[in-house]
Amino acid sequence: MWSLDRPAFLLLLLLVPPLIGWAHFHGSRGGRLNFSFSVFRGRSFKPKTGWRRLLSVLAALSFWLGFVSLIVALAGPVVVTKRRDYLTRGIDLIIALDESPSMSARD
Repeated sequence: MWSLDRPAFLLLLLLVPPLIGWAHFHGSRGGRLNFSFSVFRGRSFKPKTGWRRLLSVLAALSFWLGFVSLIVALAGPVVVTKRRDYLTRGIDLIIALDESPSMSARD
């Protein structure tokens, strides 16, 4: 069974969605350039696609998964096993046989 040593650290997970929103979707992030759309000569602007975009998304996803994993590790997950000891009444018998040289002497 899983248990946590310090479950209060899991409250840090509440900060993850706002941080993701601020880091990736914040509107005034970075500088703005004022230029005319005539620079594009009538062609519409298309964001980059393909393997570069995929690597960018995978890098961001890996970062945030690592961040969440670090928070879970701070919480201190442990595996707890329950041990059962059965106490029953019984009789213990011990048979002791002395084979030392002093016992082999004749009286």
